[in-house]
Amino acid sequence: MSKYRVLIPDCIVRNEEGIKINPKAFCLYYYLKILYDKQKKRKVEFNHNKFMFKFGIKSNTTLKSMLKSLYDNSLINTEITQLNRHDNLIIELNDKYIMKKPFTLMHINLYYMVNKIGCDGIRLMYYYESRINRNKDSHQFCFTGVRRISAETKVNKNKINDVNRNLKKSKILKIECHGLENTYEYDEFDQEIKSRYNNHYVPLLDKIEKFNVQE
Repeated sequence: MSKYRVLIPDCIVRNEEGIKINPKAFCLYYYLKILYDKQKKRKVEFNHNKFMFKFGIKSNTTLKSMLKSLYDNSLINTEITQLNRHDNLIIELNDKYIMKKPFTLMHINLYYMVNKIGCDGIRLMYYYESRINRNKDSHQFCFTGVRRISAETKVNKNKINDVNRNLKKSKILKIECHGLENTYEYDEFDQEIKSRYNNHYVPLLDKIEKFNVQE
């Protein structure tokens, strides 16, 4: 069983340090990192037809927009304006981000689940894991609120619950739901004050590692 995990810097996972990319562009960078690890060089050979088929990208215009986003955010050094129908592209990754700390690692089997969970699912799985410090005895779950998750991942706020349900159905995410709870305090209009507790999200790393890639 492979132990390979794909490393993505947290600033990319969470759109920090001026980075602003959507889930599709995130998955393109994720794929380029896989190619980097496989080919052992910054200038990777990129078969865009294979990528589009695997990740469900329907048009060249969409892919060019994704490539432009990575270039505009300085994640790649190669500006792509044209796609050759048959020839592979050569894309150079920006050294600054290849191994930048802090980073998040997720098992390669997540790649084989893209047809089940989509780019939004991959982005959220990386995000939830990035919010957990596995090396400490503190809380072992992500409890970020939906508004912040959406702002930091560009996954539509109204879509996050649907994506989460799919991740849970795929048995790779545990969700502990927390709603409004009584504080037994009242405001000036004698209305009871309630506190909202964010849900707890736990990526099930062992389930991802054991996923049958033939499914």
